[in-house]
Amino acid sequence: MADDEQTSNPPEWLALDAEYRVETHLINPLDLNGTSATKTFWTEQRGRFFVGVRDPEVGGVYLRADILDGVLFGDNGVYGGNPSPNSGLAVATKNPNNTAWRTGLLPGADPLDTESYVPILREVDPIRITHLFGEVKLPIGLMRIGRMPLSEGAGIAAHDGGRRNRWGISRYNDIADRVLFATKLMKW
Repeated sequence: MADDEQTSNPPEWLALDAEYRVETHLINPLDLNGTSATKTFWTEQRGRFFVGVRDPEVGGVYLRADILDGVLFGDNGVYGGNPSPNSGLAVATKNPNNTAWRTGLLPGADPLDTESYVPILREVDPIRITHLFGEVKLPIGLMRIGRMPLSEGAGIAAHDGGRRNRWGISRYNDIADRVLFATKLMKW
């Protein structure tokens, strides 16, 4: 068998794409008007998977899911709190939880004071489905139904969340639940 025949491209009926991203963030100073949160440093992750089953002449069904999107690395809970790890504060928790950062109010603090808001932990859903849609090729165009990108490709006003992003890392995408019909008005 020749070397060019050994490439493992998926069959025409299958669309596959996967991406795993790890990001480390350092913000110093985080809090410009006080001393509650002066410096913050964390590492988060995301796995993005896209799979589609299609017939190029008829249409297909497509799914894209984000796994552990924004979840912090390591033992990321407060023992006995919510969220909470299973073994206290340890370097390598055996079963880490799904935790990310958000801005929140300190316990017992004045909600009208800006100094009362600091980064706190929050629970994250481990799997988030971002796209699930079907498409049918009609004699006069293309019909899509389901949760799909708001636009195709990279743009300033809307982005499909793919790797075609010219404006930085592809984070979140603009999606819509809709019925889309596309056709050419005339052939050139």
